[in-house]
Amino acid sequence: MQIRVPFSPTSLAGYVALSQRALVIRNVLDSNELLDIHPRLQFDRRFSEAKGWKVKSMIVVPIKDEILLGVLQLINFEGDREFTKSDLKHALMVCQMLAKQFRSSLQSTQGPYDYLVQKGKITSVELEELETKTSLYGGSVTRTLMEEFDIEADMIGKSLEYYYRVP
Repeated sequence: MQIRVPFSPTSLAGYVALSQRALVIRNVLDSNELLDIHPRLQFDRRFSEAKGWKVKSMIVVPIKDEILLGVLQLINFEGDREFTKSDLKHALMVCQMLAKQFRSSLQSTQGPYDYLVQKGKITSVELEELETKTSLYGGSVTRTLMEEFDIEADMIGKSLEYYYRVP
């Protein structure tokens, strides 16, 4: 069975994706609790009912670093103990690890020019000084990389591809 949720405040995962804030929901079937979070928020019971699950509570956490990479949902069933602040803390830690793993598997970098550092075209110290200089005095990091460090535009483009994950 495939699960599709709208990227909107009408689903728990969609709401967390848009707001990029974690939720702990004591009772997903309590429409007043969901209404307190957002007036359009609902719990879609179709999947859990098809599986015969009696879902009670959830922790829903964004998987992100600078950008959203996904959403993690942890489910408690009727009769399970309630989620605690410690459970939320652990879910946040898992999401941090997942974000790092996703970045790695997507061959992504932490900054737009980190690929250049990885390839030895510029040191991390030089890049930091360059970024500081251009933010204080103006100018373009890209232009300075090409003019002062003799880095080809194609190589800079490759670095930006890895960071923004677009061709």
